[in-house]
Amino acid sequence: KRQITGNKVMENKQDLSEFQFTLKDNQTNRVLQTVNASQSGGIVFQPIEYTTTGVYNYTIQEVQGTNNTITYDTKQYNVQVTVTRDTKGNLVATQTLPEAIVFRNQFKPVTVHVTKELTNEANSQTSFTYTINGENKTIKQGQDNTIQVPRGSKLTLQETNIPQGYK
Repeated sequence: KRQITGNKVMENKQDLSEFQFTLKDNQTNRVLQTVNASQSGGIVFQPIEYTTTGVYNYTIQEVQGTNNTITYDTKQYNVQVTVTRDTKGNLVATQTLPEAIVFRNQFKPVTVHVTKELTNEANSQTSFTYTINGENKTIKQGQDNTIQVPRGSKLTLQETNIPQGYK
């Protein structure tokens, strides 16, 4: 028997059990198992029982979900299991490739469009700043900016350089 395992990683997500993974036999091109990650991200396929010696090749990949706020990992891991006999004649299965299987998803950033408009052109030097995770940026009057805000980040908008008499 040999049990193939891996890990699911995603920042700012506590429960990872919604993510699914397949184990496909490369010789038959048939999916042998589909499993969900555990809440903490562990991926555990049921043990595979071997009855003969040989080299067995599998592909593990994440099932691409439908949540449009997530970028799913598209990596495929090729796993090779070599089955031999020990000195007592018992079958022994050894996973030879790869050592670590890790799938990483990310939340897609939120897009914010910001435009500074003034009704009095005399105030054309007015600007405001925005901060994402402590990094300051400035937008001047008339500029249209797209801000990519990673989910879980803090966005702060603050108007600066306000001319006298401007409200």
